[in-house]
Amino acid sequence: MRDRSTRYAVISAAAVLVMVAAVLYHNGRVRHQQFREFHQTSATIAARGVAAEVAAFVSETRRRVTLFAREHRALLEDIVARPAAREAGFRQLKARAREFFPRHFALTVMDTGGRPLMDDFEGRIGEVCLADTREFLTRGHYRPRIHPNPVAYHFDTMARWGGDPPGGLLFVSFPAEYLGRLLAFHQGPRHVLLLVDREAGDLIEVTPDGARIKWSRDDYHLTPAERNRILAEAPVPGTRWSVVVLHTPGLFADHARGIQFEALSLLAAFLLLVMLSLSAIIREGRRRAAAERAKRTFFAAAGHELRTPLTAIRGALGLIANGVTGEVDEKTRTMAAMGLDNAERLGRLVDDLLDLQRMEAGRMEFRKETLGLTRVVEQALRACTPYAERAGARLRLVRSEPDLLVHADPQRLEQVLANLLSNAVKYGAEGDTVEVSVFARDGRARVEVADHGPGIPDQRRGEVFVPFSRAGGRRETGSGLGLYIARTIVEAHGGQLGYTRTGDGRTVFWFELPRVQGTRDEERGTRRED
Repeated sequence: MRDRSTRYAVISAAAVLVMVAAVLYHNGRVRHQQFREFHQTSATIAARGVAAEVAAFVSETRRRVTLFAREHRALLEDIVARPAAREAGFRQLKARAREFFPRHFALTVMDTGGRPLMDDFEGRIGEVCLADTREFLTRGHYRPRIHPNPVAYHFDTMARWGGDPPGGLLFVSFPAEYLGRLLAFHQGPRHVLLLVDREAGDLIEVTPDGARIKWSRDDYHLTPAERNRILAEAPVPGTRWSVVVLHTPGLFADHARGIQFEALSLLAAFLLLVMLSLSAIIREGRRRAAAERAKRTFFAAAGHELRTPLTAIRGALGLIANGVTGEVDEKTRTMAAMGLDNAERLGRLVDDLLDLQRMEAGRMEFRKETLGLTRVVEQALRACTPYAERAGARLRLVRSEPDLLVHADPQRLEQVLANLLSNAVKYGAEGDTVEVSVFARDGRARVEVADHGPGIPDQRRGEVFVPFSRAGGRRETGSGLGLYIARTIVEAHGGQLGYTRTGDGRTVFWFELPRVQGTRDEERGTRRED
Protein backbone atom coordinates (compact mmCIF):
# COMPACT_ATOMS: atom_id res chain seq x y z
CA MET A 1 0.00 0.00 0.00
CA ARG A 2 3.05 2.26 0.22
CA ASP A 3 3.45 2.06 -3.56
CA ARG A 4 2.17 5.31 -5.08
CA SER A 5 0.43 3.66 -8.05
CA THR A 6 -1.33 1.26 -5.68
CA ARG A 7 -2.58 4.18 -3.58
CA TYR A 8 -3.81 5.92 -6.70
CA ALA A 9 -5.57 2.73 -7.79
CA VAL A 10 -7.31 2.41 -4.41
CA ILE A 11 -8.33 6.08 -4.42
CA SER A 12 -9.54 5.83 -8.03
CA ALA A 13 -11.51 2.67 -7.27
CA ALA A 14 -13.15 4.32 -4.26
CA ALA A 15 -13.99 7.39 -6.36
CA VAL A 16 -15.45 5.21 -9.11
CA LEU A 17 -17.51 3.28 -6.56
CA VAL A 18 -18.86 6.53 -5.14
CA MET A 19 -19.69 7.75 -8.65
CA VAL A 20 -21.40 4.45 -9.55
CA ALA A 21 -23.38 4.54 -6.31
CA ALA A 22 -24.39 8.16 -7.00
CA VAL A 23 -25.44 7.29 -10.57
CA LEU A 24 -27.44 4.29 -9.36
CA TYR A 25 -29.09 6.39 -6.65
CA HIS A 26 -29.97 9.16 -9.10
CA ASN A 27 -31.19 6.67 -11.67
CA GLY A 28 -33.28 4.91 -9.04
CA ARG A 29 -34.90 8.19 -7.95
CA VAL A 30 -35.65 9.13 -11.56
CA ARG A 31 -37.10 5.70 -12.32
CA HIS A 32 -39.24 5.75 -9.18
CA GLN A 33 -40.47 9.26 -9.98
CA GLN A 34 -41.32 8.17 -13.53
CA PHE A 35 -43.13 5.15 -12.09
CA ARG A 36 -45.21 7.42 -9.87
CA GLU A 37 -45.94 9.81 -12.72
CA PHE A 38 -46.99 6.94 -14.97
CA HIS A 39 -49.46 5.58 -12.43
CA GLN A 40 -50.81 9.03 -11.61
CA THR A 41 -51.26 9.86 -15.29
CA SER A 42 -52.94 6.54 -16.13
CA ALA A 43 -55.15 6.90 -13.02
CA THR A 44 -56.16 10.45 -14.04
CA ILE A 45 -57.04 9.28 -17.55
CA ALA A 46 -59.06 6.36 -16.17
CA ALA A 47 -60.90 8.54 -13.60
CA ARG A 48 -61.88 11.14 -16.17
CA GLY A 49 -62.92 8.52 -18.69
CA VAL A 50 -65.12 6.63 -16.22
CA ALA A 51 -66.64 9.89 -14.90
CA ALA A 52 -67.59 10.87 -18.44
CA GLU A 53 -69.11 7.44 -19.17
CA VAL A 54 -71.08 7.36 -15.91
CA ALA A 55 -72.38 10.89 -16.55
CA ALA A 56 -73.38 9.90 -20.09
CA PHE A 57 -75.13 6.77 -18.80
CA VAL A 58 -77.04 8.72 -16.15
CA SER A 59 -78.03 11.38 -18.69
CA GLU A 60 -79.19 8.79 -21.19
CA THR A 61 -81.13 6.91 -18.51
CA ARG A 62 -82.93 10.14 -17.50
CA ARG A 63 -83.82 10.84 -21.11
CA ARG A 64 -85.23 7.37 -21.63
CA VAL A 65 -87.21 7.38 -18.33
CA THR A 66 -88.68 10.80 -19.22
CA LEU A 67 -89.57 9.54 -22.70
CA PHE A 68 -91.14 6.40 -21.22
CA ALA A 69 -93.26 8.47 -18.80
CA ARG A 70 -94.51 10.70 -21.61
CA GLU A 71 -95.38 7.78 -23.88
CA HIS A 72 -97.30 6.05 -21.09
CA ARG A 73 -98.92 9.16 -19.68
CA ALA A 74 -102.46 7.82 -20.14
CA LEU A 75 -101.66 4.57 -18.34
CA LEU A 76 -99.95 6.41 -15.50
CA GLU A 77 -102.85 8.84 -15.09
CA ASP A 78 -105.28 5.92 -15.04
CA ILE A 79 -103.23 4.24 -12.27
CA VAL A 80 -103.35 7.46 -10.23
CA ALA A 81 -107.05 8.22 -10.88
CA ARG A 82 -108.60 4.72 -10.64
CA PRO A 83 -107.54 2.84 -7.51
CA ALA A 84 -109.55 -0.24 -8.58
CA ALA A 85 -107.61 -0.56 -11.82
CA ARG A 86 -104.18 0.13 -10.35
CA GLU A 87 -102.96 -3.43 -10.15
CA ALA A 88 -103.93 -4.27 -13.71
CA GLY A 89 -102.52 -1.03 -15.01
CA PHE A 90 -99.32 -1.48 -13.02
CA ARG A 91 -98.87 -5.02 -14.44
CA GLN A 92 -99.26 -3.59 -17.93
CA LEU A 93 -96.79 -0.79 -17.10
CA LYS A 94 -94.24 -3.30 -15.77
CA ALA A 95 -94.52 -5.40 -18.90
CA ARG A 96 -93.84 -2.37 -21.06
CA ALA A 97 -90.96 -1.32 -18.75
CA ARG A 98 -89.29 -4.73 -19.18
CA GLU A 99 -89.25 -4.11 -22.90
CA PHE A 100 -88.03 -0.55 -22.53
CA PHE A 101 -85.56 -1.17 -19.67
CA PRO A 102 -84.52 -4.83 -19.86
CA ARG A 103 -81.97 -4.45 -17.05
CA HIS A 104 -83.97 -2.40 -14.60
CA PHE A 105 -84.49 -3.57 -11.04
CA ALA A 106 -87.78 -2.00 -9.88
CA LEU A 107 -90.58 0.36 -10.91
CA THR A 108 -92.46 2.82 -8.67
CA VAL A 109 -95.45 5.14 -9.31
CA MET A 110 -96.20 8.05 -6.93
CA ASP A 111 -98.84 10.73 -6.87
CA THR A 112 -98.08 14.43 -7.09
CA GLY A 113 -97.46 14.53 -3.34
CA GLY A 114 -94.80 11.86 -3.46
CA ARG A 115 -96.92 9.11 -1.90
CA PRO A 116 -96.20 5.65 -3.36
CA LEU A 117 -99.22 4.19 -5.18
CA MET A 118 -97.68 1.10 -6.81
CA ASP A 119 -94.16 -0.34 -6.45
CA ASP A 120 -92.02 -3.47 -6.76
CA PHE A 121 -90.81 -3.15 -3.19
CA GLU A 122 -93.91 -4.67 -1.62
CA GLY A 123 -94.62 -1.38 0.08
CA ARG A 124 -91.21 -1.26 1.78
CA ILE A 125 -89.71 1.73 0.04
CA GLY A 126 -86.69 2.90 1.98
CA GLU A 127 -86.34 6.30 3.62
CA VAL A 128 -83.43 7.13 1.32
CA CYS A 129 -85.69 6.65 -1.72
CA LEU A 130 -88.41 8.79 -0.18
CA ALA A 131 -85.92 11.54 0.67
CA ASP A 132 -84.72 11.56 -2.95
CA THR A 133 -88.26 11.79 -4.30
CA ARG A 134 -88.99 14.73 -2.02
CA GLU A 135 -85.81 16.46 -3.32
CA PHE A 136 -86.90 15.82 -6.90
CA LEU A 137 -90.44 17.10 -6.34
CA THR A 138 -89.16 20.19 -4.51
CA ARG A 139 -86.23 21.16 -6.74
CA GLY A 140 -87.17 19.54 -10.02
CA HIS A 141 -83.91 17.62 -10.26
CA TYR A 142 -82.25 14.77 -8.47
CA ARG A 143 -78.64 13.60 -8.16
CA PRO A 144 -78.48 9.80 -8.14
CA ARG A 145 -76.93 7.83 -5.31
CA ILE A 146 -76.90 4.17 -4.36
CA HIS A 147 -79.85 2.96 -2.27
CA PRO A 148 -79.42 -0.05 0.00
CA ASN A 149 -81.85 -2.90 -0.53
CA PRO A 150 -81.91 -6.52 0.66
CA VAL A 151 -82.31 -7.74 -2.94
CA ALA A 152 -80.12 -5.34 -4.86
CA TYR A 153 -78.36 -2.08 -4.17
CA HIS A 154 -79.60 0.32 -6.82
CA PHE A 155 -79.94 3.93 -7.95
CA ASP A 156 -83.15 5.66 -9.10
CA THR A 157 -83.94 7.73 -12.17
CA MET A 158 -87.10 9.90 -11.83
CA ALA A 159 -89.47 11.60 -14.25
CA ARG A 160 -92.89 13.36 -14.13
CA TRP A 161 -95.59 13.27 -16.72
CA GLY A 162 -98.48 15.46 -17.65
CA GLY A 163 -98.84 19.09 -18.56
CA ASP A 164 -99.17 22.09 -16.30
CA PRO A 165 -99.33 21.30 -13.45
CA PRO A 166 -97.37 18.08 -14.01
CA GLY A 167 -98.73 14.76 -12.95
CA GLY A 168 -97.33 12.22 -10.54
CA LEU A 169 -93.85 10.75 -10.28
CA LEU A 170 -92.35 7.69 -11.92
CA PHE A 171 -88.98 6.39 -10.97
CA VAL A 172 -87.12 3.42 -12.34
CA SER A 173 -84.49 1.69 -10.22
CA PHE A 174 -81.33 0.24 -11.80
CA PRO A 175 -78.93 -2.18 -10.10
CA ALA A 176 -75.44 -0.93 -9.30
CA GLU A 177 -73.82 -3.89 -11.07
CA TYR A 178 -73.65 -2.08 -14.41
CA LEU A 179 -71.57 0.68 -12.85
CA GLY A 180 -69.35 -1.94 -11.20
CA ARG A 181 -68.67 -3.59 -14.58
CA LEU A 182 -67.77 -0.16 -15.98
CA LEU A 183 -65.25 0.37 -13.19
CA ALA A 184 -63.74 -3.09 -13.66
CA PHE A 185 -63.36 -2.54 -17.41
CA HIS A 186 -61.31 0.64 -16.94
CA GLN A 187 -59.34 -0.49 -13.90
CA GLY A 188 -55.58 -0.72 -14.49
CA PRO A 189 -53.08 -3.12 -12.91
CA ARG A 190 -52.70 -2.53 -9.17
CA HIS A 191 -55.36 0.18 -9.28
CA VAL A 192 -58.80 0.15 -7.67
CA LEU A 193 -61.59 2.32 -9.13
CA LEU A 194 -64.44 3.35 -6.83
CA LEU A 195 -67.57 5.48 -7.02
CA VAL A 196 -67.52 7.50 -3.80
CA ASP A 197 -70.14 9.84 -2.34
CA ARG A 198 -68.02 12.69 -1.00
CA GLU A 199 -71.06 14.41 0.56
CA ALA A 200 -71.71 11.35 2.71
CA GLY A 201 -68.27 11.34 4.29
CA ASP A 202 -66.42 9.50 1.51
CA LEU A 203 -68.97 6.68 1.42
CA ILE A 204 -68.06 3.94 -1.04
CA GLU A 205 -71.01 3.47 -3.42
CA VAL A 206 -69.80 1.12 -6.14
CA THR A 207 -66.70 -1.09 -6.41
CA PRO A 208 -65.30 -3.04 -9.38
CA ASP A 209 -67.20 -6.05 -7.96
CA GLY A 210 -70.52 -4.18 -7.99
CA ALA A 211 -72.32 -2.57 -5.06
CA ARG A 212 -70.35 -1.95 -1.90
CA ILE A 213 -72.14 -4.81 -0.16
CA LYS A 214 -69.97 -7.19 -2.24
CA TRP A 215 -67.05 -6.18 -0.08
CA SER A 216 -67.00 -7.56 3.45
CA ARG A 217 -66.03 -4.74 5.79
CA ASP A 218 -67.49 -3.05 8.86
CA ASP A 219 -67.28 0.51 7.54
CA TYR A 220 -67.76 1.50 3.90
CA HIS A 221 -66.27 4.96 4.31
CA LEU A 222 -62.76 5.52 3.01
CA THR A 223 -60.22 4.99 5.75
CA PRO A 224 -57.31 7.40 6.29
CA ALA A 225 -54.97 4.80 4.74
CA GLU A 226 -57.21 4.57 1.66
CA ARG A 227 -57.32 8.35 1.34
CA ASN A 228 -53.52 8.38 1.34
CA ARG A 229 -53.56 5.91 -1.56
CA ILE A 230 -55.69 8.11 -3.84
CA LEU A 231 -53.94 8.60 -7.17
CA ALA A 232 -56.62 10.57 -9.00
CA GLU A 233 -60.21 11.74 -8.65
CA ALA A 234 -62.84 13.06 -11.04
CA PRO A 235 -66.40 14.20 -10.11
CA VAL A 236 -69.30 12.75 -12.10
CA PRO A 237 -71.41 15.69 -13.38
CA GLY A 238 -75.07 15.60 -12.33
CA THR A 239 -74.49 13.09 -9.50
CA ARG A 240 -73.22 12.94 -5.94
CA TRP A 241 -70.42 10.64 -7.04
CA SER A 242 -66.73 11.04 -7.67
CA VAL A 243 -64.60 8.47 -9.44
CA VAL A 244 -61.67 7.76 -7.13
CA VAL A 245 -58.60 5.72 -8.17
CA LEU A 246 -56.56 4.09 -5.41
CA HIS A 247 -53.33 2.20 -5.79
CA THR A 248 -53.04 -1.14 -4.09
CA PRO A 249 -51.15 -1.24 -0.76
CA GLY A 250 -47.38 -1.29 -1.16
CA LEU A 251 -47.34 -0.42 -4.87
CA PHE A 252 -44.67 2.27 -4.63
CA ALA A 253 -42.88 0.72 -1.67
CA ASP A 254 -42.54 -2.58 -3.57
CA HIS A 255 -41.26 -0.74 -6.61
CA ALA A 256 -38.74 1.22 -4.52
CA ARG A 257 -37.52 -2.00 -2.88
CA GLY A 258 -37.14 -3.59 -6.32
CA ILE A 259 -35.05 -0.67 -7.55
CA GLN A 260 -32.95 -0.75 -4.37
CA PHE A 261 -32.36 -4.49 -4.73
CA GLU A 262 -31.39 -4.07 -8.37
CA ALA A 263 -29.04 -1.16 -7.56
CA LEU A 264 -27.45 -3.03 -4.65
CA SER A 265 -26.99 -6.12 -6.84
CA LEU A 266 -25.25 -4.05 -9.52
CA LEU A 267 -23.15 -2.24 -6.92
CA ALA A 268 -22.19 -5.53 -5.28
CA ALA A 269 -21.17 -7.02 -8.64
CA PHE A 270 -19.18 -3.91 -9.47
CA LEU A 271 -17.61 -3.91 -6.00
CA LEU A 272 -16.58 -7.54 -6.44
CA LEU A 273 -15.00 -6.70 -9.80
CA VAL A 274 -13.20 -3.71 -8.27
CA MET A 275 -11.98 -5.78 -5.31
CA LEU A 276 -10.63 -8.47 -7.64
CA SER A 277 -8.90 -5.81 -9.74
CA LEU A 278 -7.52 -4.06 -6.65
CA SER A 279 -6.28 -7.36 -5.30
CA ALA A 280 -4.37 -7.95 -8.54
CA ILE A 281 -3.05 -4.36 -8.50
CA ILE A 282 -1.96 -4.64 -4.86
CA ARG A 283 -0.16 -7.94 -5.57
CA GLU A 284 1.54 -6.36 -8.57
CA GLY A 285 2.36 -3.28 -6.47
CA ARG A 286 3.96 -5.45 -3.82
CA ARG A 287 6.01 -7.30 -6.43
CA ARG A 288 7.01 -3.96 -7.97
CA ALA A 289 7.89 -2.53 -4.55
CA ALA A 290 10.00 -5.59 -3.82
CA ALA A 291 11.71 -5.19 -7.19
CA GLU A 292 12.32 -1.51 -6.48
CA ARG A 293 13.81 -2.32 -3.09
CA ALA A 294 16.03 -4.94 -4.70
CA LYS A 295 17.07 -2.46 -7.39
CA ARG A 296 17.87 0.24 -4.82
CA THR A 297 19.86 -2.24 -2.80
CA PHE A 298 21.72 -3.35 -5.92
CA PHE A 299 22.49 0.21 -7.01
CA ALA A 300 23.65 1.20 -3.55
CA ALA A 301 25.88 -1.84 -3.32
CA ALA A 302 27.06 -1.51 -6.89
CA GLY A 303 27.81 2.18 -6.44
CA HIS A 304 29.90 1.48 -3.33
CA GLU A 305 31.60 -1.60 -4.76
CA LEU A 306 32.40 0.11 -8.07
CA ARG A 307 33.53 3.47 -6.73
CA THR A 308 36.28 2.02 -4.52
CA PRO A 309 38.08 -0.03 -7.19
CA LEU A 310 37.46 2.66 -9.80
CA THR A 311 39.19 5.20 -7.60
CA ALA A 312 42.16 2.86 -7.25
CA ILE A 313 42.22 2.10 -11.00
CA ARG A 314 42.06 5.78 -11.94
CA GLY A 315 44.79 6.61 -9.47
CA ALA A 316 47.08 3.84 -10.66
CA LEU A 317 46.53 4.59 -14.35
CA GLY A 318 47.04 8.30 -13.71
CA LEU A 319 50.38 7.61 -12.01
CA ILE A 320 51.50 5.39 -14.87
CA ALA A 321 50.35 7.81 -17.57
CA ASN A 322 52.14 10.72 -15.89
CA GLY A 323 55.38 8.76 -15.38
CA VAL A 324 55.25 8.91 -11.59
CA THR A 325 55.94 5.18 -11.25
CA GLY A 326 58.92 5.39 -13.54
CA GLU A 327 59.88 5.90 -17.13
CA VAL A 328 57.51 4.10 -19.54
CA ASP A 329 57.51 3.96 -23.31
CA GLU A 330 55.05 5.92 -25.42
CA LYS A 331 52.87 2.90 -26.20
CA THR A 332 52.45 2.11 -22.51
CA ARG A 333 51.65 5.76 -21.73
CA THR A 334 49.01 5.75 -24.52
CA MET A 335 47.42 2.56 -23.23
CA ALA A 336 47.39 3.90 -19.68
CA ALA A 337 45.74 7.15 -20.84
CA MET A 338 43.14 5.12 -22.76
CA GLY A 339 42.41 3.03 -19.67
CA LEU A 340 42.16 6.18 -17.57
CA ASP A 341 39.58 7.67 -19.99
CA ASN A 342 37.49 4.52 -19.86
CA ALA A 343 37.72 4.39 -16.07
CA GLU A 344 36.47 7.97 -15.93
CA ARG A 345 33.61 7.07 -18.31
CA LEU A 346 32.70 4.15 -16.09
CA GLY A 347 32.75 6.47 -13.07
CA ARG A 348 30.41 8.90 -14.82
CA LEU A 349 28.10 6.00 -15.73
CA VAL A 350 27.96 4.93 -12.09
CA ASP A 351 27.18 8.50 -11.07
CA ASP A 352 24.42 8.73 -13.71
CA LEU A 353 22.86 5.44 -12.59
CA LEU A 354 22.87 6.56 -8.96
CA ASP A 355 21.32 9.91 -9.93
CA LEU A 356 18.65 8.09 -11.94
CA GLN A 357 17.84 5.93 -8.96
CA ARG A 358 17.58 8.98 -6.67
CA MET A 359 15.26 10.71 -9.13
CA GLU A 360 12.96 7.71 -9.45
CA ALA A 361 12.86 7.40 -5.67
CA GLY A 362 12.29 11.16 -5.26
CA ARG A 363 15.38 11.46 -3.07
CA MET A 364 17.61 13.71 -5.16
CA GLU A 365 18.87 16.51 -2.90
CA PHE A 366 19.31 20.15 -3.91
CA ARG A 367 21.25 22.80 -2.01
CA LYS A 368 19.95 25.99 -3.58
CA GLU A 369 21.40 29.46 -3.27
CA THR A 370 21.17 32.77 -5.07
CA LEU A 371 24.03 32.88 -7.55
CA GLY A 372 25.19 34.43 -10.81
CA LEU A 373 24.34 32.18 -13.73
CA THR A 374 27.22 33.49 -15.88
CA ARG A 375 29.75 32.54 -13.17
CA VAL A 376 28.41 28.96 -13.12
CA VAL A 377 28.62 28.76 -16.91
CA GLU A 378 32.21 30.01 -16.90
CA GLN A 379 33.18 27.39 -14.32
CA ALA A 380 31.54 24.65 -16.41
CA LEU A 381 33.40 25.85 -19.51
CA ARG A 382 36.72 25.71 -17.68
CA ALA A 383 35.97 22.20 -16.42
CA CYS A 384 34.98 20.86 -19.85
CA THR A 385 37.76 22.56 -21.85
CA PRO A 386 40.28 19.68 -21.48
CA TYR A 387 37.69 17.17 -22.72
CA ALA A 388 36.86 19.43 -25.69
CA GLU A 389 40.53 19.88 -26.57
CA ARG A 390 41.14 16.13 -26.56
CA ALA A 391 38.22 15.81 -29.01
CA GLY A 392 39.56 18.57 -31.22
CA ALA A 393 36.78 21.04 -30.39
CA ARG A 394 36.64 24.49 -28.84
CA LEU A 395 34.25 26.01 -26.28
CA ARG A 396 33.47 29.72 -26.58
CA LEU A 397 31.23 32.01 -24.52
CA VAL A 398 29.79 34.27 -27.22
CA ARG A 399 27.23 36.18 -25.16
CA SER A 400 26.83 36.81 -21.45
CA GLU A 401 24.97 39.06 -19.04
CA PRO A 402 26.87 39.18 -15.73
CA ASP A 403 23.97 40.36 -13.57
CA LEU A 404 21.67 37.36 -14.19
CA LEU A 405 20.82 35.85 -10.80
CA VAL A 406 19.04 32.54 -10.24
CA HIS A 407 18.12 30.50 -7.18
CA ALA A 408 19.69 27.10 -7.80
CA ASP A 409 22.08 24.35 -6.70
CA PRO A 410 25.44 25.30 -8.33
CA GLN A 411 26.75 21.73 -8.47
CA ARG A 412 23.57 20.47 -10.16
CA LEU A 413 23.66 23.34 -12.65
CA GLU A 414 27.27 22.48 -13.48
CA GLN A 415 26.12 18.87 -14.00
CA VAL A 416 23.48 20.08 -16.49
CA LEU A 417 25.99 22.29 -18.30
CA ALA A 418 28.62 19.54 -18.38
CA ASN A 419 26.10 17.24 -20.04
CA LEU A 420 25.06 19.81 -22.65
CA LEU A 421 28.68 20.78 -23.40
CA SER A 422 29.92 17.18 -23.67
CA ASN A 423 27.00 16.31 -25.96
CA ALA A 424 27.77 19.31 -28.16
CA VAL A 425 31.39 18.16 -28.43
CA LYS A 426 30.43 14.54 -29.14
CA TYR A 427 27.73 15.25 -31.71
CA GLY A 428 29.14 18.45 -33.23
CA ALA A 429 31.12 18.83 -36.44
CA GLU A 430 34.82 17.85 -36.79
CA GLY A 431 36.89 20.60 -35.15
CA ASP A 432 33.67 22.37 -34.15
CA THR A 433 33.42 25.51 -32.04
CA VAL A 434 30.66 25.10 -29.45
CA GLU A 435 29.00 28.45 -28.79
CA VAL A 436 27.52 29.23 -25.38
CA SER A 437 25.18 32.16 -24.64
CA VAL A 438 23.79 33.46 -21.34
CA PHE A 439 21.08 36.13 -21.47
CA ALA A 440 17.68 37.23 -20.18
CA ARG A 441 14.51 36.41 -22.12
CA ASP A 442 10.92 37.22 -21.14
CA GLY A 443 11.90 37.72 -17.51
CA ARG A 444 13.77 34.37 -17.30
CA ALA A 445 17.45 33.49 -17.42
CA ARG A 446 18.37 31.45 -20.51
CA VAL A 447 21.46 29.41 -21.44
CA GLU A 448 22.02 28.16 -24.99
CA VAL A 449 24.65 25.61 -26.13
CA ALA A 450 24.99 25.45 -29.93
CA ASP A 451 27.00 23.10 -32.12
CA HIS A 452 27.35 22.79 -35.91
CA GLY A 453 26.91 19.07 -36.24
CA PRO A 454 24.40 17.14 -38.39
CA GLY A 455 21.68 17.47 -35.75
CA ILE A 456 19.22 14.90 -34.43
CA PRO A 457 17.66 12.56 -37.01
CA ASP A 458 13.93 13.17 -37.48
CA GLN A 459 13.04 9.61 -36.50
CA ARG A 460 14.91 9.99 -33.19
CA ARG A 461 13.64 13.38 -32.04
CA GLY A 462 10.97 11.87 -29.79
CA GLU A 463 13.63 9.84 -27.95
CA VAL A 464 16.03 12.67 -27.03
CA PHE A 465 14.96 12.83 -23.37
CA VAL A 466 14.19 9.12 -22.97
CA PRO A 467 16.55 7.29 -20.57
CA PHE A 468 19.25 5.16 -22.26
CA SER A 469 18.46 6.69 -25.66
CA ARG A 470 21.24 8.11 -27.86
CA ALA A 471 20.78 10.04 -31.07
CA GLY A 472 23.97 9.01 -32.84
CA GLY A 473 27.12 10.98 -33.57
CA ARG A 474 30.82 10.88 -34.26
CA ARG A 475 31.73 9.91 -30.73
CA GLU A 476 28.67 8.12 -29.30
CA THR A 477 30.07 6.87 -26.02
CA GLY A 478 27.53 8.06 -23.42
CA SER A 479 25.03 6.12 -21.33
CA GLY A 480 21.97 7.83 -22.75
CA LEU A 481 21.01 9.14 -19.31
CA GLY A 482 22.54 12.62 -19.39
CA LEU A 483 19.75 14.59 -21.08
CA TYR A 484 17.07 12.86 -19.03
CA ILE A 485 18.90 13.71 -15.80
CA ALA A 486 19.59 17.26 -16.99
CA ARG A 487 15.96 17.92 -17.80
CA THR A 488 14.84 16.50 -14.45
CA ILE A 489 17.28 18.80 -12.60
CA VAL A 490 16.13 21.88 -14.55
CA GLU A 491 12.46 21.10 -13.97
CA ALA A 492 13.16 20.62 -10.25
CA HIS A 493 14.36 24.25 -10.32
CA GLY A 494 11.09 25.42 -11.91
CA GLY A 495 12.67 25.70 -15.36
CA GLN A 496 12.49 24.13 -18.81
CA LEU A 497 15.01 22.36 -21.06
CA GLY A 498 14.65 21.82 -24.79
CA TYR A 499 16.37 22.01 -28.15
CA THR A 500 15.88 23.48 -31.62
CA ARG A 501 17.46 23.44 -35.06
CA THR A 502 18.22 26.92 -36.42
CA GLY A 503 18.17 28.09 -40.00
CA ASP A 504 21.98 28.45 -40.14
CA GLY A 505 22.52 24.73 -39.43
CA ARG A 506 23.11 24.85 -35.68
CA THR A 507 21.64 22.49 -33.09
CA VAL A 508 20.83 24.52 -29.96
CA PHE A 509 20.10 22.95 -26.62
CA TRP A 510 18.79 25.48 -24.10
CA PHE A 511 17.40 25.74 -20.62
CA GLU A 512 15.61 28.53 -18.79
CA LEU A 513 15.33 29.22 -15.07
CA PRO A 514 13.28 31.72 -13.08
CA ARG A 515 15.28 34.89 -12.74
CA VAL A 516 15.93 36.45 -9.33
CA GLN A 517 15.83 40.25 -9.41
CA GLY A 518 18.91 41.81 -7.80
CA THR A 519 22.52 42.79 -8.32
CA ARG A 520 25.91 41.16 -7.99
CA ASP A 521 26.11 42.45 -4.41
CA GLU A 522 23.22 40.15 -3.52
CA GLU A 523 25.08 37.26 -5.10
CA ARG A 524 27.96 37.69 -2.67
CA GLY A 525 25.51 37.43 0.23
CA THR A 526 24.10 34.11 -1.01
CA ARG A 527 21.30 32.31 0.79
CA ARG A 528 21.41 28.52 0.87
CA GLU A 529 18.51 26.03 1.12
CA ASP A 530 18.73 22.29 1.60
